[in-house]
Amino acid sequence: MKLFCQILSYVIAVALGGLGFLAYRLGLLTNFIFLLLMLLVPVNLLWLGWRILRKELYYGMFTRLLALESRKYWWPCTARIAFYLCCAHLLSIGIVPHQFPDLSPVIWPDLSWSLALFQLALALLPASRTSLAFTSLFTVSSVFMIWQFVLIALPTGGERVLLNSPFHGISCVVQGGNSSIINHHYGLESQRYAVDLFKVAETKEAVKQWNLIDGDRLQSVRRARCLYRGLASGQRE
Repeated sequence: MKLFCQILSYVIAVALGGLGFLAYRLGLLTNFIFLLLMLLVPVNLLWLGWRILRKELYYGMFTRLLALESRKYWWPCTARIAFYLCCAHLLSIGIVPHQFPDLSPVIWPDLSWSLALFQLALALLPASRTSLAFTSLFTVSSVFMIWQFVLIALPTGGERVLLNSPFHGISCVVQGGNSSIINHHYGLESQRYAVDLFKVAETKEAVKQWNLIDGDRLQSVRRARCLYRGLASGQRE
């Protein structure tokens, strides 16, 4: 039974890793992570209840963090914590609230961080027997996402071009930037610096409680090469 569980954990870990990489290649990693965090809520609650009934939880990460018996849990717990923090950060930059002007701007960030913090709390309640397969998956995934965040933060090379927005009014960049985790165009060299725009409203006054950037200037938070401004027809700077 123990061998079967170990094999099953490796199969599930490889499958999840493969799905995550496929989602990345398709430019859907943000969607995948959000759905994963939503799915993990009931799954981990059931897992927690099962472990409590079987008395297979280790509580020492709260009570004896530096104790010798806690050291074997440091890597598994740290890997999970790093992964869920990366997930929360990815959702905070990958979901553009301006796409949903009828909703409060704090809904998506609050929901993303709530899902991640729930998983963070559970990460400090590891099972007595840790899984090397899932620990490795969390570690590799965290390193991968951190590297993508570094790429996003680095300035893009080449000349920056300022263009008038194709829309009148307030617009925002939905897909754009130098990483496939926030820009599904990036994987194709011919479309690498393309951006998807979304028109939010005709005027900034119509966007109620939204905090827009520098008045009517909406520039990509993802460091796309092109910046768009909602200028009136024929108006230039």
